Amino acid sequence: MFLIRILKIIFFIVLTFQMPMVFADEAYVIDGILDDQKVLKIESEISTLPNNKTIEFRNCYGMKSKNISQLNGLVNLIDGMKFNTAVKGVCARECALLFMLGSNKTLLKPDPGKVTVVILHPLLSDDNEFLIDESKRIFGLIEKHSKGKIPVSFFDRLFEVGDDIGGIAIYRESSSSDTNAFFSNGRKNKPVPISGFVLDKLDIKKE
Repeated sequence: MFLIRILKIIFFIVLTFQMPMVFADEAYVIDGILDDQKVLKIESEISTLPNNKTIEFRNCYGMKSKNISQLNGLVNLIDGMKFNTAVKGVCARECALLFMLGSNKTLLKPDPGKVTVVILHPLLSDDNEFLIDESKRIFGLIEKHSKGKIPVSFFDRLFEVGDDIGGIAIYRESSSSDTNAFFSNGRKNKPVPISGFVLDKLDIKKE
């Protein structure tokens, strides 16, 4: 009996030390709407991840509150630790900006009947005013991580949006051979293509 117990302990120890290797390639998944508590949990957990880990956004619609200090905490982590990022489904608002900060960015194949799309919006204050300086700081970091392929000027039109629907949408699959990026300034306006911005030029891969 004593020998069996020892063998069980050894097996448990071996299994424990093998587990990080087994799950090493799995992404850290963020989904849904991020409330303050969820943001704190994510910030705590990703701060312990190794550099170059992939953070995957699955149907992630942004932050529930306009807490810029919390957003900056996530921005600084992704910027500093050189995480890779991926999207499956819809990724919008703050989550879209975080995705764009990835050292390597990938749009994953969606579930059947769904689309994979990144929808970019400017940051807003509690009074729904544009936070221009805060937004441009993140745009500058995105330009840095893309090695200039996504210049700050790519985001200029975001400050033309007239409601919470307007923005720049980057689709994994596009009806246009010339671009994967489309701009709309609001719910009443049809999206127009942003010529020349195919995924390769946007420093985004497709799987």
